[in-house]
Amino acid sequence: MTKMHLMAKLTLTVLGIFVFIQFLKSLNMGVVITFERGLSEVQVSQIMVLIISSAIFCLLAYYLLFKSDRWATKIVGSASENVGALNRLWIVSGFRLPLFLCGLLIISGSTQFIIDTLHFVICIPELILDLVVFKIPNEIFYMPFYRWVQILIKICKAVLGIYLILGAPQFVRWQVRKFESYLTTQVAKTQTQ
Repeated sequence: MTKMHLMAKLTLTVLGIFVFIQFLKSLNMGVVITFERGLSEVQVSQIMVLIISSAIFCLLAYYLLFKSDRWATKIVGSASENVGALNRLWIVSGFRLPLFLCGLLIISGSTQFIIDTLHFVICIPELILDLVVFKIPNEIFYMPFYRWVQILIKICKAVLGIYLILGAPQFVRWQVRKFESYLTTQVAKTQTQ
């Protein structure tokens, strides 16, 4: 059961990451709709749909990432394999490979933002020169609030993608500890039966 249980947990973890990305997208959409149109044009039903969908995505991501043991057991079923057949290296690489692929997918969707960020970093001396020497603030500082929130969400998405490409070491260690504790409880259950 351990290899099948690990595969089920990996699948649920990857699914949880993508649900979290959908949560960020719905949050971004809510910010755009609310602040770009103004609260007077936005209907209450639109706001309620965005709040409900964001809450559903957030709860689903939480249960897929943090409480996936029970779901994995329901997917796999009862124990049929030797529990000690899995070594730690296989578990760690089993978690890191899908997370790396998730990071590549997230970064591929964030390439334009990363290019724009690099362009901004290159243009910072010009902005500082305009601001300090000529006392002319650039229009970039006059962006509306919702644009700053969108930039913050895109930064979080890019950082998450980079973290996943690097192998997500803290997340993998935490998942491996959780999986090993699950294995010890399964061993204890099979020994008492």
